[in-house]
Amino acid sequence: MSFQVAFQAEAETEFHEAIAWYDLQTDGVGQRFAREVHATLSEATKDHERFPFAGPTTQKIKMLDWPYSIYFTILENSPMVIVVSIFHGARSPTELRRRLK
Repeated sequence: MSFQVAFQAEAETEFHEAIAWYDLQTDGVGQRFAREVHATLSEATKDHERFPFAGPTTQKIKMLDWPYSIYFTILENSPMVIVVSIFHGARSPTELRRRLK
């Protein structure tokens, strides 16, 4: 099954803030981060069952070269991957717990 990817508003904000922060540090690094997020999500759409659950319906992908994890949900009976969070590992998990389903 082929999946489409959509971001919840908070996840999209996190994603764009991370891109902007990395680009401020070194030009072009934010775009590299964005490409790797998209590549990681592409992997999730191909074989989402290999990723562990972090909540009842939310799965987690730890990015290998970045201090971020991607939290996502697969909608039942729909070819949709919903990104719940692009979460930096140094942040407090309190906000993340509220958003996990």
